[in-house]
Amino acid sequence: MTSNFFDVGKYKLYNFIMAIERELINCFCENCRTNTDCFIESNHRVAVLKNKKYYFEGKRTQCLSCGKEVYNKEVVDYNCKALLDEYRKENNLISYEKILEIPRKYCIGNFSLSILLGWRTTTFAHYCKGYVPTKRYSNELKRIYDDPLYFEHILDTNYMRLKNESSYYRSKRAVNNIKMHTSKG
Repeated sequence: MTSNFFDVGKYKLYNFIMAIERELINCFCENCRTNTDCFIESNHRVAVLKNKKYYFEGKRTQCLSCGKEVYNKEVVDYNCKALLDEYRKENNLISYEKILEIPRKYCIGNFSLSILLGWRTTTFAHYCKGYVPTKRYSNELKRIYDDPLYFEHILDTNYMRLKNESSYYRSKRAVNNIKMHTSKG
């Protein structure tokens, strides 16, 4: 018995119409047991993290042929980041974007910043990879991000911890530039 487009599955036509307006990708569907076209759509998600429910806007990948949700690494990564962003927001922790901005803002490397703050050498680098800081470290990073004078105080107080003078002077110039632009504005 042959099947046509309309009787392959109840979702076939609906999914085809939905896919027209969405991003199409090729991925493996475990239900169909083949590589097939899939589409990515936004959806509301719920996840439990540290015994608390978090609601966030995520994505899902759906097979165009059978309508089942399929695994896609990029979508899983996106959803993990969205969940952690919501966790940070709900718990008043520094955002991932602000963490990434700190070294650029003050012209200091991840290693040097960790050393300057008296942390383990890899701590700040882990936060730049997406790890969530403790409340204490988050508060410290928020203050550093928001207050160049506070960072300058840390820099001037702990400069001897840095491996070389160039790290200190480069960061000091960045702080002075920020202060100069802030006083003009």
